[in-house]
Amino acid sequence: MGLRLTPNDNRFLLARRSAVDAIDRLRRWEATGGYSYDWFSDGATPWREMYASLKYATPVGSLIVRGARAERFSLSDNQFEVEMYPRIRSGTYAYVAYAYAPHEQLYPKYRYAADLYQSLGAGFEGSVGFRRLKFASVTDLYVASLNKYVGSWLLTGRMYYVPDRTGNSSKSFHGSFRRYFGADGTS
Repeated sequence: MGLRLTPNDNRFLLARRSAVDAIDRLRRWEATGGYSYDWFSDGATPWREMYASLKYATPVGSLIVRGARAERFSLSDNQFEVEMYPRIRSGTYAYVAYAYAPHEQLYPKYRYAADLYQSLGAGFEGSVGFRRLKFASVTDLYVASLNKYVGSWLLTGRMYYVPDRTGNSSKSFHGSFRRYFGADGTS
């Protein structure tokens, strides 16, 4: 009821997150799947990806095992990933992951990732992170995001920065939105 009256009140958002965590501990296993299609405005070949994952709720946070398949440029590739979302304290959690692609045609041979998320109040959440990807050479990425919860919606703005020793560093910006369903707005 509190979120309906004041959807950006951090107290109610944290209470909902706590309730979802309690439900997750009762519902230890969850299987999901998905499909994405990334279109590029410059006419480049689209990226298609499908995945299946299995999530297990541990006392410190969710553990997820995922298999993914991507298709682009008449190529296909598979990736296997393990990720975890450990809770550090109220309003703070992390994301840690390792992924491996045996054929490394579209995905990197391996990927390490780590992010730290912090609730900022008024429905905002910020994060900073790091990725290391093994393509023909190693590529490091730095990530920053700002998320805003508005009722049953999550709005996300994310920036990726790739430093380059030659001075040709790269920045990209991404936006997304997600709608949560169910009576409690958590599905």
